[in-house]
Amino acid sequence: MPYTLVDKIIKAQRAENEKTRKQVLAAVTEILSAITLKYGFSEAYIFGSTVKKGKFHSESDVDIAIFNLSNQHFFSLMAEMSRRLERNVDLYQIEKMDEGLRRKVEEQGLLWKKQDLIF
Repeated sequence: MPYTLVDKIIKAQRAENEKTRKQVLAAVTEILSAITLKYGFSEAYIFGSTVKKGKFHSESDVDIAIFNLSNQHFFSLMAEMSRRLERNVDLYQIEKMDEGLRRKVEEQGLLWKKQDLIF
């Protein structure tokens, strides 16, 4: 069955969404690397539609669970990530997450770790 114009538009939109997802994921990892010392964390999970092919769209937010993030840095980190990404960020302190959600994040999320620089 030949593609209709609508099918072509949907296919193009999906391709654009996937391209944007990859760009956002790359930006998240770059930003985490750039600010890890400022906020005092060394590991995080990126999860949700940002790491799921076919689930990301133009209005998708970015879900990040941070290990050992202090309460005093929580809102400033969320604001900085949102500003730099130009998109909403849902930030979680992984130690405070519901056990079921935490398990799901650990199973399905992408673990980011600070890279130690060796000179």
